[in-house]
Amino acid sequence: MGELYEAGSLVQKDLQRALDLYAQAAKQNHPNAKYHLGKMYEQGKGVPKDVKKALKLYEEAAQQKDGEALAALAAIYYVGELVPLDVPKAINYYNAAAKRGNAAAMGMMGHFYETGEGSVQRDMNKALAMYAQAAKHGDVTCQYVMGTWYESGINVAANYEKAFGYYKQAALAGESRAQLCVAQMYLNGRGVKADRASAMKWYNKAAANGSVSAQLALGRLYYSDDLTQPSNKDAFKWFAKAANNGSPTAQRCLAYCYMCPIGCERNLRECLYWMERAANNGDVYAMMELGQMYSFGDGMEYVVPIDKAKAVFWCRQAAANGCLKAYQRLAYDDSSLSDTDREAYLRKANTGQDPYPGAGICRTGANPPILND
Repeated sequence: MGELYEAGSLVQKDLQRALDLYAQAAKQNHPNAKYHLGKMYEQGKGVPKDVKKALKLYEEAAQQKDGEALAALAAIYYVGELVPLDVPKAINYYNAAAKRGNAAAMGMMGHFYETGEGSVQRDMNKALAMYAQAAKHGDVTCQYVMGTWYESGINVAANYEKAFGYYKQAALAGESRAQLCVAQMYLNGRGVKADRASAMKWYNKAAANGSVSAQLALGRLYYSDDLTQPSNKDAFKWFAKAANNGSPTAQRCLAYCYMCPIGCERNLRECLYWMERAANNGDVYAMMELGQMYSFGDGMEYVVPIDKAKAVFWCRQAAANGCLKAYQRLAYDDSSLSDTDREAYLRKANTGQDPYPGAGICRTGANPPILND
C-alpha cells in the first residue's frame, strides 16, 4: 500500500501516508519496506533528507537479502557521492542483488564482465548471459544493449531479427535510442520487412523523445526523395530542432537551408551563423564552406565580405581533417605558400577520392551535401 500512496497509483498521492505505512511495515521487520523507507530518507521525499538513516535502513534490508536494497547500496558505493567510492564493495552488492533477481544489478554485472572494470575478469559469455537475463526481466537499457550486440555481431553472431526484437521491446518502453534503431531497421528492411510508414512513426517517436539523431534523420528524409511526398518545410523544421539541440551536422544542414533556400527564405546572416556554429563544433563540411564563402564573398548582399585570412584559417582546419578540396583553395588563397608548396597542395587536392564529396559548394546553392556525414 505504501508504494501506491507514494506513486499516487489507484489512490490519491500522499507521501505522509506512504511514509507511515513503510515505517509500520519496517517495524515488523519487512525488508522491502525498509528499502522504500530508506529511499524516502535518501531522496528527502516527504521527510528531511537523512543519508545516514537511509544507509542504515538499506543495510538492514540488504542483510535480509532484499534485492532492491542490495542494488541501492551497490549504486551508492559505485558512485561514491554519499559514501567513499568503493567499486569492489559495489560489485559484491550488485552480484548479490543480481542473484536476487534485480534486473538493474544483472545489467551492471553484465557491464563488469564486458569491461573488466573493478578487477572483474572479462568474460563475454557471462556478460551476454547477464544482459540477456536483465533484458528478460524488463531492463530497458539491457534490451537496447542486446539489440546492439545482435545487430553489429559484437561477441555474438549477427542476427538482425533478434536485434529488432530486443530494440522493439525497449522502444515500446520509451527508450529513445531503441526507437531510433527500430525506425532505421524499418527503413532499411533489416530484421523486419521494410515499411516506410512504420519507420516514420518510430523516427517521430524517437525525435519527440529527445533523440537528436532522429530529428536529423527526419530532416533528411523530408528533404530527400526517400518519401512519397518530400517536404522542404518539414525538412527545415527538423533540421532547426536538431541544430538547436547541438547536432553539428544539423547546424550545417540548417545553414544550407538558409543559403539555397530550402523550406525558408534565403538569409545569409543565418546561414553564416549556423555554418560557423557547425564548424566550431567540428563539422568538416562547414569548415570548407566557410573557406569558400570568405574566399569569394557574397557579391552584392554585403553579409559575407571577402576575407582571405578567414578563408585560409577555415581551409586549413578542413585540410587538417582530411578534406582534399581544401588544399586546392589554400593553393590559391594562402599567400604565405612557396611556389613549391603551392604545387604540392594542388597535387594533394587531386590524389584519391575526397572523403568530403560536395564540400565547398554552398555559395553556389547547387545540390548541397545535406545527406553527407
